[in-house]
Amino acid sequence: MEIAPGIHRIEGITGSNSVLLADEQMAVVDTGLSDNGEAIVSYIKSIGRSPSDLQWILVTHFHFDHSGSAAELHELTGAKIVAHKNETEAGRDGKLLLIKGDEGESPPFWYRMLQRR
Repeated sequence: MEIAPGIHRIEGITGSNSVLLADEQMAVVDTGLSDNGEAIVSYIKSIGRSPSDLQWILVTHFHFDHSGSAAELHELTGAKIVAHKNETEAGRDGKLLLIKGDEGESPPFWYRMLQRR
């Protein structure tokens, strides 16, 4: 369900709320419990986008109800898993990409989307 332009609450998953940010790029914020990957992919398809359009899986923290399907969704879409540097020890599995805000790079699109809402 689109709750604001480009911001979707993904219905039909278990665990925490899962949000899709869809603009020129796409990101999912939290994936809920395990086995939600297919439901998230189905939602992406339902808005006319391809699962391969998903570039980022943003994990707010590594509690199982927020990150349970991150690895599955990565396997289904190829999206990179992103978390705050303080979460790295809890979620280290070789697929974690860290985004630091202190390296002088432009903020990723998902950060810009959240700031303008």
